[in-house]
Amino acid sequence: MARSREVLIPYGPRPAFAAFHDREERWACIVAHRRAGKTVAAVNDLIHAAMACQEPEPRFAYVAPFTSQAKDVAWSYLRQYTAPIAGARASVSELRVDLPNGGRIRLYGADNYNRLGDQVGQLSQLNWPALQQQNPAQAQALMHQFFQLRQAHEIAAGRLRHQEAVAAFGRQREHARRVEQGHAALHREIDGWSPELAGRLARYAAGQGITAEELDELSDPRLVKILHHACLGHEAQQQASAGKRLARAQAVRPAIEVGGSGGAPSDPNRMSTADWMKHRRGQLRSKGHNR
Repeated sequence: MARSREVLIPYGPRPAFAAFHDREERWACIVAHRRAGKTVAAVNDLIHAAMACQEPEPRFAYVAPFTSQAKDVAWSYLRQYTAPIAGARASVSELRVDLPNGGRIRLYGADNYNRLGDQVGQLSQLNWPALQQQNPAQAQALMHQFFQLRQAHEIAAGRLRHQEAVAAFGRQREHARRVEQGHAALHREIDGWSPELAGRLARYAAGQGITAEELDELSDPRLVKILHHACLGHEAQQQASAGKRLARAQAVRPAIEVGGSGGAPSDPNRMSTADWMKHRRGQLRSKGHNR
């Protein structure tokens, strides 16, 4: 029978965390302000659980949103409070502490949860019945490690999903804020800005190959002003082209036919060819008589 020994850890829980350490439930949630001691309490809870666990080679994990964050906030505490334990060995490269009873506490980051998933996948492929028959103690230790890693992987995946949802919500809120500010700037800087003008710009943008989705992403008022200037230039060019076409059409007119019952005009420049010949013959006859 293994001899038990008392290990004194230099940690005294604050009153706010007494219920956390005395709980019997598997899951717990701590809501506390900054610098209240949440990390210290969590690390010491892991140390106590790992040292008190009767299972062979128990595995425990501290999971933070990022591996670097886990190292910054928890690694120094883990080394500090396991230092008095005789036989405890710390591995800085792997961010883990091996305890004398075979237990292990390791720090993980939710940003590298794929690594946790790989470890869970490897353990899930073991032939558990055969391993149980060959080495029951090892099978029990690996099964405990499997459950610990799977729990850490689920926590990491949940935190990653939460981070992605928070980031998506933040992007949507920031986009809405920029759109609101952009509309206010457009009302100030573009004369006559209105829904009708916005619709006119949207039709012009569609004609230039800009999709409605791309147009919805335009939250910078400077880009909308550029689009407005381009639309005005396009409309001015169309009006100038229409004016030139009208001028050319007015310049091309049919020849004036002079004649009919109204008599020939007296101005030679307005006479038809036949009337001008008559007029010219009359002039020549008049000159001959005068001689």
